[in-house]
Amino acid sequence: GYGRARLLPSRGYGRARLLPSRGYGRARLLPSRGYGRARLLPSRGYGRARLLPSRGSPGGSPSPSDGLFLTLLYYNDGMDIDLQKLPIPDWGLVCPSCGYQLQGLPGHRCPECGEIIDLPDLVRPWTRLRAPRFTGDESPLPDFGLTCGECGDPLLGAKDGLCPHCGAPFDLNGLKPPREWFLLDSELCGELPIPGVQALLASEGVPHVEVREKSAIEIYGGQSVFANRLRVASEFFFEVLWLLQRAQAEMETARALGESAQWRCSNCGEENPGHFDVCWNCEGVKSSE
Repeated sequence: GYGRARLLPSRGYGRARLLPSRGYGRARLLPSRGYGRARLLPSRGYGRARLLPSRGSPGGSPSPSDGLFLTLLYYNDGMDIDLQKLPIPDWGLVCPSCGYQLQGLPGHRCPECGEIIDLPDLVRPWTRLRAPRFTGDESPLPDFGLTCGECGDPLLGAKDGLCPHCGAPFDLNGLKPPREWFLLDSELCGELPIPGVQALLASEGVPHVEVREKSAIEIYGGQSVFANRLRVASEFFFEVLWLLQRAQAEMETARALGESAQWRCSNCGEENPGHFDVCWNCEGVKSSE
């Protein structure tokens, strides 16, 4: 009776636990990648997905200076998508029984074959559920992590296609991927792990497809398969750059805070990273003392 909770497998890397969404949001999980347990709290309807540190990784407690254990906060700025919306939007969905186009239907029953349509079951990671936040034509320019080719300074805040530091012109059209899907790999993600980026894209509704490769475990008889690259819809290219910048900034913030900034919840006694405003265990508010 708590709504729909969806679980991603740990893919041979360890254990993962998922809490039910309790009817007021979506619960999203990142794989633990063999470093211990990854525990996720439901978003509770306000668009926040929270990954807790693994607390039990080999060699003791994880350190916030280690990017693999960092707790990252991802906000979707009120862009949660109602998957039961009527009439059915243009999401490219078809009836699973007869292939009838579902766009524009006023209800969740196929008029062709009478099949009851469960829209969340039809949505896939590559389904285009919304338009991208950014197109690269914004002014002032958001933080895409881009720098001026002349002076090397950040282009953040640039207006009218001119570098805010040296005034040199720039054109972002050349950065736009020429094909329908672009490849997102470690070169673009930097030190952010691909599984974490994949979970971020899923939580933000960015269309993507895994590019899977066999791991050494599977090659030698195991069952593990991992995704070390993603293909992402090209119209979301600049939004992906923006999301990666935010995730990287969150990682650096957590590193700067360090272990000494952890605080203990006065309500349940659990320890929390310094950049948490609410307790991960009971959602008690951080004390101002």
